[in-house]
Amino acid sequence: MKVGEGLREGSAPHAIMRAAEVLIAEAGIDVPLQDIARAAGQRNKSAVQYHFGSRDGLIAAIVEYHLRGLEFRRMELLAECEGAPGGEDIRVLLTVLALPLIEVVDQPGSTHFARFFERVRHHRSVADEMNLDGDSRPTVRIVMSRLDHLIGDLPAAARRYRLESLATVLLALIADYERMSDADHRGRPEPDDVIDLLLGLLTAAHSSTAG
Repeated sequence: MKVGEGLREGSAPHAIMRAAEVLIAEAGIDVPLQDIARAAGQRNKSAVQYHFGSRDGLIAAIVEYHLRGLEFRRMELLAECEGAPGGEDIRVLLTVLALPLIEVVDQPGSTHFARFFERVRHHRSVADEMNLDGDSRPTVRIVMSRLDHLIGDLPAAARRYRLESLATVLLALIADYERMSDADHRGRPEPDDVIDLLLGLLTAAHSSTAG
């Protein structure tokens, strides 16, 4: 099915996607499809196959659904940066990447979406889309290109490694932020703390240049 088609609140596809996020986040990708259908309140044991074709189709639909919203929000944030003082600042660009994820986690009724992303990131059906240089996310590609330029004083191999590691670290930090949100708001870090850690990843002194 095309993402957005039949995904009104309370519809069967929407309920299945919401249930799948929780169960995959908690139990892993191989959770039985019948368990997902049951958790979504579907009497038909083959409801996942009926609406999404397969496990791969379900995972791809959930990822695409979220990535479309994240890309739109990042586009808004990037537009706000254009021409503004500090718009090319590393911290500002990292905020463009991370803040939309944090905002989703902080929404009332948010589910396990960050932990779901962490689970499925390397799955065959979505691996290319989850990379920060994916073709379907032009805003993210712009941000990554600018970050590459801003840390250009690092050796090329170190610069590439840090940028490639950014997706892994970003998803892990947001997933932990989400876990803390579920467990105890008092122990949850501030969004700025997440940005600080990402900033440290990109700007830490390199061993060959550190004094």
